[in-house]
Amino acid sequence: MPSSRRTRTEAGGPRRTARQDSSHPVASPRALRPRVLIGLALGLAALVSLAVWQFRKPAPDPALQHAALGRALHALGKFEESEKELREAVRLMAARKHPNAADTLVFLGNALAERGRTNDAAECFRQALAARPSHPDAHAALAAVLAKSGDVKQATEHNLQALAANPSNVTAHVNLGVALAGEGKFEEAVSHYQKALAIDPDLPSTRINLAIALTVLGRVEEAQAEYEKAANSVNAHAAKLVQEGRTNEAIVRYSEAVRLIPNNAEAHCSLGKLYLEQGRIADARAQFFEVLRIKPDHAEANSRLRQLPVP
Repeated sequence: MPSSRRTRTEAGGPRRTARQDSSHPVASPRALRPRVLIGLALGLAALVSLAVWQFRKPAPDPALQHAALGRALHALGKFEESEKELREAVRLMAARKHPNAADTLVFLGNALAERGRTNDAAECFRQALAARPSHPDAHAALAAVLAKSGDVKQATEHNLQALAANPSNVTAHVNLGVALAGEGKFEEAVSHYQKALAIDPDLPSTRINLAIALTVLGRVEEAQAEYEKAANSVNAHAAKLVQEGRTNEAIVRYSEAVRLIPNNAEAHCSLGKLYLEQGRIADARAQFFEVLRIKPDHAEANSRLRQLPVP
């Protein structure tokens, strides 16, 4: 009589051992040991490599850190703090003839020149040339300072050296154009203005200088075209400032535009609207009247004037 107890084999099927199950072999602890040792060795090698890399990694350059901070502070309008950082960078760079010394001195010189400190700026540019005699930007920047002080001859020599080092130096072309126009050499001045604008078309002041030189030479139609390009460029710059909410800067730019190009009707109109936003009614009215002087049928200026309170 068959037993009522079911064997393990009958209930769950034949039992397989690790050795019998060839489709899913199970490694023994002894077999795993080499793999573990290899993994540990690889991990240790990676840690050693990382330690060596950290050891060999160059330390931050304090001079470059001061220079970068100085440039950032200048961009934020913190000029005194910027100058302090830049001078510290220059001091550290001079101690070991750093390859970035000339560039840092030129940046510092330009920052000083912007603030009217021309003598200090000129000294920076001379130091930059002592560090790198063929530095084109240092030559061009020193030329601009010398020209303002009336030393046209030395300025011209430095501009020519700048172009010898870099024929595409925009500043040198512009400086030479101004110097040549001052000497009455308008044909040569036009050539340098045009070369500068071919490199950087977005130079409204240079376009105006070009237009003036062309007018003197009797090339009136070309001059008018340059005036229009200059007006469009300035208006576009100012409009972008308005879009960014930088109203005061936009007013400065539009004011510069109407000073450089008095018949720039759109700049007068935009300036009038900004004055209105600030509640400067009298200034706004003056700008709208100026628009109508240039373009009597200017629809927006007429409309704005009608809406203003009677003085």
